[in-house]
Amino acid sequence: MLSNLDIDCIEMTAYAIYRMRQARQSLDQEGLLIQQGEKLVKNPAANIEKDYQKIFWQGCVQLGLSPVSRAKLSK
Repeated sequence: MLSNLDIDCIEMTAYAIYRMRQARQSLDQEGLLIQQGEKLVKNPAANIEKDYQKIFWQGCVQLGLSPVSRAKLSK
């Protein structure tokens, strides 16, 4: 059974997936390192992807979608 708070969590988790895919697309196109002036630096999309992965996994845990959270639900 879903409550209004669950709907917000689902939305947040879906949005995290969307943003992760955008960051991955940028990484695929530009690479992990990008030219900034005369030196190579880490593509900021790598940190963005990492941040949204964290949000995604938090949402999965809250929604009972991770293996650990599903095991807790069965008890």
